[in-house]
Amino acid sequence: MTLPTWLLQRRSSTRETDIVVVGAGLSGLVCACVLARAGRRVVVIDRARRAGGRLKTVPYQGYAIDLGPVVWEAPDLPDALAAAGVAEHALAGIDVRTQVRLACAQTDGSFGKALPIPVPGAVPSPATLDAVRELYGIPPRIFAAMGDHFATLAAFDDEALAAHAGVELADWLRDSEVEKPVANAFLRSAELLGAQCPEKASVASLARRVRVIGDDDTHKLISFGDGPIAGAQGVAGALVDSLIEAGGELRLGTSAAGLALDENRCVGVAVSREEQPFLEAIEAKTVVLAIPRAEIGPLLPESARAALAKVDGPPTLRALGVGWGIGGEIGGAADDAPVVLDSVPAAGKGEGAAVQRLSIFRASAVAPRVAPPGRTLVLGRATIPAGSAADAATIDAASDQLRSALEAMLPGAGKALEWEQNWLLEEDGADPLVPGALAETLPGLAGVRLANAEVRLSGVPPTGPAAAARAGLVAAERILAG
Repeated sequence: MTLPTWLLQRRSSTRETDIVVVGAGLSGLVCACVLARAGRRVVVIDRARRAGGRLKTVPYQGYAIDLGPVVWEAPDLPDALAAAGVAEHALAGIDVRTQVRLACAQTDGSFGKALPIPVPGAVPSPATLDAVRELYGIPPRIFAAMGDHFATLAAFDDEALAAHAGVELADWLRDSEVEKPVANAFLRSAELLGAQCPEKASVASLARRVRVIGDDDTHKLISFGDGPIAGAQGVAGALVDSLIEAGGELRLGTSAAGLALDENRCVGVAVSREEQPFLEAIEAKTVVLAIPRAEIGPLLPESARAALAKVDGPPTLRALGVGWGIGGEIGGAADDAPVVLDSVPAAGKGEGAAVQRLSIFRASAVAPRVAPPGRTLVLGRATIPAGSAADAATIDAASDQLRSALEAMLPGAGKALEWEQNWLLEEDGADPLVPGALAETLPGLAGVRLANAEVRLSGVPPTGPAAAARAGLVAAERILAG
């Protein structure tokens, strides 16, 4: 819904500020903090009663259970948090080579042996060869032939990354005249590294992910460590504190009802609060929409809404989240067992395999304070097959697969299980190796900027869960630059 300027002018409750940020998730909070620290008057609104968006932590029987994303890529998030004034973010590094395992999921729901991610070009060992056979389903000589190509990706500097931001992996392999068996193995490698559609994976994004399993410590995966507030909510809380300290304003329980337009320029936003039935208005030179794509469209005029609809977006998926409280330190110390177990379809099954990708994360291994002393907290997630209804049978099947994956990661965990809690998540389905597709500004509509994980930015492509943080940071920097 869009509102005429005169509607703002006739309201006694109208107030004025420099910038309104719609959405108090990671992107919105980062954007608002950077702007407020630069001296701008900033108001952040969010319809929820708490800040953080998908960064949600629920206390349960002495545990701190994260309901949103728990493992992030390192390059974007710490830099964005630092720019937002959050120095003590208590993020924990995850060494992919020693703390992450992959297991092939079979069509009968069983799992193969949990294996480390094989690094093409590394010195082969018996364990590496076993992993190659199990995860890739190819002979070692094909795997070895990938080494030179992986070395090329690992050597990309920022200029090369920017040049390959829009290059899809399938096109790069064809243009580089990589022989078919090696090219197929390369696509499989992208799948093992998280790509949902390997052919469309960004070469630049893959190059960054390759560094994760190399020797570059700045590209480790990260999760939430032990901060003053346990779990992901601690990061959201730190951003809110930074915003308030910088003079920004946060209004929760407040929804954006529509934009106020003066011809083709946005000059404010109409908002509604839970506790009152009438609209208020906030005048501002700039409105930042840091909310999911589905929530952006209804706020826009017809022309901008039509332009937004033409951009292909990721599918909306539903995922089953699960938390397990386990008595004792199952699996030994954090250094002796993997922190993350990620399942992939068995080699050769390809797209359409019956078993969806699952992830199991032993949260208390990197953040002991999320569990009571002497207890273990494990979090899991399973994507419910596309097109299926979230009925009891579907959820039960996914839950059974997650329990099988838990046992594969931590043998004996089932016998020591003290409780299990499940929840459903609505996800945008974004591929972690495919950059965003939305333009940061909308054609024909001045004064409005977009800041979420789907925003397409120049240079190094933001992908993965931390893409929202980078989008918020870039939106703030461009606003400050005028």
